[in-house]
Amino acid sequence: MRTLTKVPILFALVIMLATGCGGGSSEDGPAGSGGTAGNGGTGGSAGGSGSGGAGGGGGDVGPRFSQLTAWGNHSCGLLLDGSVRCWGSDAHADDEPPSIDTFEEIHTANTYSCGVLRNQSVACWGEGQGTAIPDGESFETIALGFDHACGLRANGTVLCWGGQTSDEECANNEYNCGQGLSPAGTFTRIAAGHYSNCGLREEGTVECWGAGRTDDSIAPNWGQALAPSGSFVQLFAGFWHYCALDASGEATCWGAGTQNVCSGPNLHCGQATAPEGQVFKALGLGWLHSCGVRADDITTCWGFDRLGSGDLDPPSTEVFEQLTAGQNHSCGLRADGVGICWGYVPCGVPGSEPCGTP
Repeated sequence: MRTLTKVPILFALVIMLATGCGGGSSEDGPAGSGGTAGNGGTGGSAGGSGSGGAGGGGGDVGPRFSQLTAWGNHSCGLLLDGSVRCWGSDAHADDEPPSIDTFEEIHTANTYSCGVLRNQSVACWGEGQGTAIPDGESFETIALGFDHACGLRANGTVLCWGGQTSDEECANNEYNCGQGLSPAGTFTRIAAGHYSNCGLREEGTVECWGAGRTDDSIAPNWGQALAPSGSFVQLFAGFWHYCALDASGEATCWGAGTQNVCSGPNLHCGQATAPEGQVFKALGLGWLHSCGVRADDITTCWGFDRLGSGDLDPPSTEVFEQLTAGQNHSCGLRADGVGICWGYVPCGVPGSEPCGTP
């Protein structure tokens, strides 16, 4: 077991008097829900660890992580010793993770979190349909949605559970559009949004299923299940949108946010409109905003800062190996395992003190 080493950690935070719900995303590798480095969801493959991370620390000391994952108004981190630490709010965000120090990756969703252990079994905490892991199954990675989850087996096949396992009622504004169905064939990466999933085939094509098979700009149909053509090497999930990187690092995004007409119930707030002419090494997708680490190691964000809390203002002097995003906050993981978050994470009620430091 590796020894947990304390290092400096920063947390950029602006206090705002509002709350809400959101999604998460993840970094290089199979994306989580929303998150990840999460789902929503969830999560992604473990971020960098070791020494030599750029940027300075603050006066406080904090833990070192191998992965971060965010969703809504809370985040979780995978410590270097394989144990888990969570912070922030949301239902069940304060639930104690299992006392296990053998996690390989973790992902979080709105009311629950799960992690893949070193023996490829899955352990969950919190409450939700996604916690009902099928008996006897083992996975290389998982992806968590709002009420469903999917796992990628070692042979590349995908098994999903929870949510809606039939798409016969998928019409009009139906949320349950088969997000719990298991697709045929094999994949190299998977990602889960709120009520949808996408997977990356071995040849680099993307296939999606669940809600969002049309782009009506009416919940839940923002086209998030309408996969783009082309060949890609990385896949990331936000709440209602996805992005993929091709071999050159160029980002292609789809779903809510392909336009910048953010008003009323319309969620086209530019979060799926990546800056043109830029190439990225990693992305983190949230609810109404997205962030990316460019090839020159600069982190940039786009979309809508709903609370004016600094969602779109990452620390300019830090270099991140991995990104993840929730509703109104984002987190980055440096190469030395230091996690840094920015934006706003409320503790549950309007006017409450903010919380969210790793």
